[in-house]
Amino acid sequence: MFLSSRTTARNSRKKPPSVPPRSTAFEQLLQRMSPEMVASLTPTQMEALQSASRGIQTGNHAVDLRLMLPFPGRGFYVVLLGGRERRSIKRLRAEHPRYLYSTLLGSLALLGLLAAITVPTVLWLAQVNMAGQQSEIHPTAIPWLQDRQSCEATGRTWQQEKCWEREWSHLF
Repeated sequence: MFLSSRTTARNSRKKPPSVPPRSTAFEQLLQRMSPEMVASLTPTQMEALQSASRGIQTGNHAVDLRLMLPFPGRGFYVVLLGGRERRSIKRLRAEHPRYLYSTLLGSLALLGLLAAITVPTVLWLAQVNMAGQQSEIHPTAIPWLQDRQSCEATGRTWQQEKCWEREWSHLF
């Protein structure tokens, strides 16, 4: 109800046709202000706020993963955002000393997470593969060889009126 009263107060003002459409960040900023404060802003102040909020982009990431971790009494959340770097080179250079350590620690944490997932997975797959290759060898009868001469000519054994292959494996 309070939100609708702000929206009504904001939308009741007439906008000149030359005013460009408002950005999402600008709309969110106005929603956080009281209707009285918004009404008291001069057109110059509104233009300054709108201009300043144009560079702010909200929720425009190629990867936007948000996880809620519930704990008794409190909840925590983890956000993973990813996408193309949009900051200018000048701004990146100016911010570099401030974010150097957090960037290095973040990169190391990401590498550690990838290693923690990859290494056990590779080891498990290797173990499964090795278990499959350590199959037991069981003798089996060869049904298409019906006589002793043709059986022994192929290097197999003739026993109990059957031709036996002693080195047969189910992996063959």
